[in-house]
Amino acid sequence: MNPSARVAHSTLFAHKMLVLFDATRKINKIIPDEPISIKIILAKLLYLLFLSRLKIIQLLCYWSDEQEEVNTF
Repeated sequence: MNPSARVAHSTLFAHKMLVLFDATRKINKIIPDEPISIKIILAKLLYLLFLSRLKIIQLLCYWSDEQEEVNTF
């Protein structure tokens, strides 16, 4: 993995953790009296939504790296 890809991966991972933390905080504010199992299900759904967006970003980054390698030959 090239250095720029590592930085991008680390940045996306850190962003993912911040999003999950923020989502958990918001869920606790919106439904404080609900059982923890409902909060966990909601957090997982939010995580899956974010993960699908993250995969699209990763694919676009990979595709742009491939295009740069093709253009350098």
